[in-house]
Amino acid sequence: MTGVTAWYVRHGHNPANQLRQLSHKVIDYPLTEFGITQATTLARQLAGQRAPAPIYSFPLRRAAQTAEIIAARTGVDMTVLEELRELYVGSLDGRSDEDAWATSWRLGSPTSRATARLLREVRVFG
Repeated sequence: MTGVTAWYVRHGHNPANQLRQLSHKVIDYPLTEFGITQATTLARQLAGQRAPAPIYSFPLRRAAQTAEIIAARTGVDMTVLEELRELYVGSLDGRSDEDAWATSWRLGSPTSRATARLLREVRVFG
């Protein structure tokens, strides 16, 4: 049996991180210079390892841009999948107030939900 290599990578830094802003669908920032540096550094580290084939990304620019940087460095194709979008928060998108954050966490942790979905999807793609 041949093993499958899977990398689960969080996107690089973007303006929503600085603003503590919910950005899941409507708010769609690219990476900051720091985020580009993070992605480039990670890509360089991953380039020497067994690469997955292909790389999947959720559709927001910060994630796709991070994945593109890694894909370019590793020589692996990158595909954007809407199905990997972590969470849609509706009218909370773009907000940075405590009430918005509390409500989004009551909806479910985006990170844990995305991870659980990823583990289910791996069986589909693998």
